[in-house]
Amino acid sequence: VFYTSMNYGRIGLAIIEDRKFKSGCANLLPFKTRNRADHINDPNFDISKADVEGLNLLGERQLAFLNDFSSDWTGHDMKAVLSQTVFANMATHHGDNHFRLIADLDSNGWPQTGRNKALDAIRKGFAFMIAGDQHLPTLVHHGIDEWGDAGYSFVVPAIANFYQRAWFPE
Repeated sequence: VFYTSMNYGRIGLAIIEDRKFKSGCANLLPFKTRNRADHINDPNFDISKADVEGLNLLGERQLAFLNDFSSDWTGHDMKAVLSQTVFANMATHHGDNHFRLIADLDSNGWPQTGRNKALDAIRKGFAFMIAGDQHLPTLVHHGIDEWGDAGYSFVVPAIANFYQRAWFPE
């Protein structure tokens, strides 16, 4: 279980590994996808069906750590959370055929209940989220119950990756 905190110039940093406890989607979903098990391409798909009960994004100890970090302001004037990737599904297309993605279950936007638990813990500390990822550079204002009711995140652009990025055909 990887998580830790660090103080740097009165900035509280929570550092978490956000991919270790993420549930996989193969054989766990009550529906089948056409191309890849982690990509939903059907525009008529009810995305709420993908939020299957009992699936995880972060581990329980990681969530407890984030809740404790967010409530303890000792030595902090501001807070940030450093993670591997954004807590959202930002990709719109995938693959050589540019399949339109309705949902990418490999993203940290899924499972949604797990994502919401993580964002809820982070927003209690008003922490800015910073991530490194192999895919899309993003600046996101997150929401849980409605748009904008959670924090902001920034994902730096990848510099050594051949994955097609920064391309939005629609």
